[in-house]
Amino acid sequence: MNVMKKIMIIAAFIAALHVASCTKQEAESIEIDKIEAASVEPGLKVIKATSPSVVTSTRATISGVKVLWTSGDKISVWSGTTHTYPDSPVSAEYSTNVSPASASAEFVHSNTTEPVKVGGYYLAAYPLEAINYWYSGGARVYFHFFKEQTAVKDGWDSRHGAMFAKSENEAFEFKHYSAYIKFTVGAGSPSFNALKVMTTDGVNITSRIRVNTPDETYAEASQAAFNSDYVRLSTADTNPFEAGTYYISIMPKTYSGLRFIFEQASGYQASKKVIADITLEGGDVLDMGTIGALNFADPSAIDPHIATAYKTQGVYFWVDPEDNSKGKIISKTTTLGKWSTPNRYTTGAQSLTDYEDNYNKTRSIASWETDGERYAQYYCAQLRETYGGNWHLPSQKEVQYLFNAYWGQPADNTLTAGSTDYRGDAGASEAAASFEAALASISGDPLYAADTANGRQFWTGIEYATTPTNAYYYRMGLYQWSTASKTGTDRHIRCIRDVTVE
Repeated sequence: MNVMKKIMIIAAFIAALHVASCTKQEAESIEIDKIEAASVEPGLKVIKATSPSVVTSTRATISGVKVLWTSGDKISVWSGTTHTYPDSPVSAEYSTNVSPASASAEFVHSNTTEPVKVGGYYLAAYPLEAINYWYSGGARVYFHFFKEQTAVKDGWDSRHGAMFAKSENEAFEFKHYSAYIKFTVGAGSPSFNALKVMTTDGVNITSRIRVNTPDETYAEASQAAFNSDYVRLSTADTNPFEAGTYYISIMPKTYSGLRFIFEQASGYQASKKVIADITLEGGDVLDMGTIGALNFADPSAIDPHIATAYKTQGVYFWVDPEDNSKGKIISKTTTLGKWSTPNRYTTGAQSLTDYEDNYNKTRSIASWETDGERYAQYYCAQLRETYGGNWHLPSQKEVQYLFNAYWGQPADNTLTAGSTDYRGDAGASEAAASFEAALASISGDPLYAADTANGRQFWTGIEYATTPTNAYYYRMGLYQWSTASKTGTDRHIRCIRDVTVE
């Protein structure tokens, strides 16, 4: 089988992109309008069977990449037995103990399960560790894509990189069903020990795919346990990458953009991004080229207040400790109003930790304003129209982050409703003054004000389960939660937006 694949090349990727470092300085990036694709011959090799018990094989290659079989590699062949996740695949297994690594190897039938033909074909999949399960009748096979991968110099982690083949006579040609990101560490490249690749819109970059065995087509088959918007390649010993070429296995699909976060063992990070539609099919390679200069910064040094790219909208109050390219801002302005109109409130409680339910229920509403009266859902909708983004009323977790940030506390500090009060602490008061100064510097309204004994009251996006016509509000002095009528009570309105930290 002569299979044509293409290698996706971002010309002078590292040289062309300006650094978007995680500091409060102006972020720079470049939009790539077109990514050139060049067709190449990948040179797929056949895996030939000499007997039912022994398979001699040559490893498949991609775009001229020499990939070697290594000791412990296992091939799974359909055996007529269906199983379901998380059971181990029930199949005829072939393994190799080749040493040293070689382009050719002998695979020995290593279990007692016999291969079975389907429609006159044997069906084979590799690697065994990535197989989710074989489906009934051998109609399809599912592969996992894992978000944590281990770097292999001049290759990729043998546990990743889905391949499938069918054959009438046990002589297989394996097709690649993974896409790959390639980068080269040169003599002048900076030191780093991990590279995290993220989608810019939160779609899955790892999950699983379903390969349909009759026609060898594939499709994403999302599974919550493996869904992730990032994949991370790191060295096994946390030492920096040695000079060489490396590959990351990802889902084959179209991405609207990717962010690349380079990590050092010290915790310092640098990032770059591509804003473009990137379509990768199985076997395609997105080539980043040789890694050039990077501007590493301490994520903990990020200014939690003024967001340069969003300074007309609000201030930072949280940066994701797991991924410092993500953060949240709170709107600089507020207004007083009801949660919703008398006839436009939703029913059923929203999750205390997730605003998406509430956001999705209200984002399409064109107007929630009646006779000049403000409503919380309308206010956030107007911010979405003005600035874009996913402005929403806060969840409980977001209120906790905001409260801790305002008073200068760690984001994960435990808060107890009705008893957590930082107002008597000098350091906390200083932090609060700094937060208020950041708001004032962009003509923002105060967050804390003595409208009540325990501070100004703000609506959340959380409905009260017991009485769905009520919603929760919080205070910024004493950490406290209460509920009030959505349609009969005025509270202050302040919205939250997820942003990319620049």
